Amino acid sequence: MTGLSVEAIARARSSEHLGRPVIFFDRVGSTNDVASRRAAAGEAEGLLVVADEQTAGRGRMGRSWRSPKGAGLLFSLLLRPPIPATRAAQLTMCLGLGAVEGIEGVTGLSPALKWPNDLLLDGRKLGGMLTDLRTAGFQVQYAVLGLGLNVNAVPSDLAAVSISLSAVLGRAVDRVELLAEILARC
Repeated sequence: MTGLSVEAIARARSSEHLGRPVIFFDRVGSTNDVASRRAAAGEAEGLLVVADEQTAGRGRMGRSWRSPKGAGLLFSLLLRPPIPATRAAQLTMCLGLGAVEGIEGVTGLSPALKWPNDLLLDGRKLGGMLTDLRTAGFQVQYAVLGLGLNVNAVPSDLAAVSISLSAVLGRAVDRVELLAEILARC
């Protein structure tokens, strides 16, 4: 099983566009915040920010997102789609579908999407998505699509409502392989 690193991610990705460049943090406040700052500074589409641990990850309506170090898949992807702001919600749906298909491809499990931003498995929360946007007029300038996924563990205080892929499979899941599969489907 490969550990998360810029080199491992670069070797595993198949997209010519998404995940270029890659920034990796052992620990960061929020991957979405890092990607949003880079986007506002003019970073090109395709930037991928990945963390082994987030200390200030967030979900919808200001909720926090926690994942034990080394246990989750935590990333944000910068897009600059030439679409009207009224279609921006479709970006979250595309990330959700890419996550579901990537998880199925790596594990054989079939999580469900719960609109607007949850991934569920066996009725419990497997992950969440958060899209941060900047618009100008009615056009999207950039979108930062974030995903937090419980891969190999969940915080013990959330075990009643959350689930991880490894808990269902009874084995660890390679996070680099999973990331590559999700990006290939986005």
